[in-house]
Amino acid sequence: MKRCTDHFDRLYLGGADNARVMAISIHPYITGVPHRINYLEALLDHVICHDGVALMTASENGDCYRAEMARK
Repeated sequence: MKRCTDHFDRLYLGGADNARVMAISIHPYITGVPHRINYLEALLDHVICHDGVALMTASENGDCYRAEMARK
């Protein structure tokens, strides 16, 4: 969990001027089991408490990128 929050915190610092993406791979068989799910919940709680953070699926992220590139 510490590794994930440290990763996010570093990206968040650099994201003030330029958007950053933190991909979180989730497999229900591994992450969704009772003894591991609390770590995912804690990570998401940490991430969403920061201003300016958007949670997106890979598809939504791609749509956002394409829309931004079309504006340029």
